[in-house]
Amino acid sequence: MADLVWRPITHDELDAAADLDSRAFRIDTTRVRTGLEGNSRFSWRDVYGVEQNGALAAVLTAFPMDFWLGGGPLAAVAIAGVSVPPEHRRRGLARFMLRETHAHFRAAGRQIAILYPFAVGFYRGLGYEMVEVRHDYRVPAASLPLHPERLSVRLGGPADWSSVHSVYEAHLRQRGGVQRTEAVWRERFHDRDAELVVYQDATGITGYVHYEFKRVESHTPDEPVWFELLVREMVALSGAAERGLLGFLAAQQEQANAIHIVCAADSPLLFALSDPRSFPDRRIEFVMNAVFQGTPGLMLRLLDVPGALAARHYPDDVQGDVVMRVADPEQPEAGPWRVRFEGGRADVTPAAGEGGTGDVTVDIATLSALFAGALKASQAERLGRLQGDPAALATLDAAFATPPLMVQRTDWF
Repeated sequence: MADLVWRPITHDELDAAADLDSRAFRIDTTRVRTGLEGNSRFSWRDVYGVEQNGALAAVLTAFPMDFWLGGGPLAAVAIAGVSVPPEHRRRGLARFMLRETHAHFRAAGRQIAILYPFAVGFYRGLGYEMVEVRHDYRVPAASLPLHPERLSVRLGGPADWSSVHSVYEAHLRQRGGVQRTEAVWRERFHDRDAELVVYQDATGITGYVHYEFKRVESHTPDEPVWFELLVREMVALSGAAERGLLGFLAAQQEQANAIHIVCAADSPLLFALSDPRSFPDRRIEFVMNAVFQGTPGLMLRLLDVPGALAARHYPDDVQGDVVMRVADPEQPEAGPWRVRFEGGRADVTPAAGEGGTGDVTVDIATLSALFAGALKASQAERLGRLQGDPAALATLDAAFATPPLMVQRTDWF
């Protein structure tokens, strides 16, 4: 596409970029312009565009961040606002813009790219894969247990910010997610019109809930208004903290018709409900009711395969060698790689000249899902998305084992 030029936008092009965003997503231009000017995540300097015939034809936002996975941080680029207006669609602009963005940030040392997709299939074609499945609950407050640990929950405030930050940092090491800057904490948490409660025991603060009440339109004629308690963020570092915070939510049943809480795929919340059903009731068939909705979230792509594999943390007891041949259209000549797992780290070296097809042959999208622990190598092999010998699959299953990822609502971008 010789007539296309990928480049950062200039400040003088902010109005043009906002107009492209607005027409691509059918949202207010003024609101888009304000967001592009700057916020806690990025500024207009993080906006890139495709120029065609001397004018901007498409734009996106791409900004660096640290993203925790497997117990350690990785150098990521977050991509948002991929905007192609109606008159430029189906011409390859988005693919060109994303591939150029990948190349730029790969050269800048970013190991992974992350985004929220408008269409999963489109981004799979660019090497991304789903790495997060969220369980979205809307349940009657009275169905949550009134655990006695709720008596250790109190109102939180500015004096607790440091402790809350520490709890979130511990959560990142355990579960993964976005490393927050002080600016993000202030804009999206401290200054947000929401309430905070903390769980505090003899060891200190070990959990918190950030929440707000939302007035919701009627669902039935005899109930003109109902209120939902929206959990913006809940973090608990222990079972006692989790019971205390769930007990706090249960105690709101006189004010909230429903509790709306999103959990990681391995959450045991289903087994805490006295009557597992959604609010309002959603009958599926026979006597079976829907309780939660499973929703794909974040997608991830490895930009630098050897760099990402070497930077990630792994279980200390995993040992073994795997030769990995990765099909990546953006780097067709790269690899194969010999990956040696030992002591919680991976040593990655070129394996060219060793002959054969290697222990594992995999495409970049599938490897990205494996890398994040969202899909096991043995599962990918069953789906025909990976070929490898059983020993190599077992090594990769053990190496990439990690709790299911869930990015907090506070960190959506």
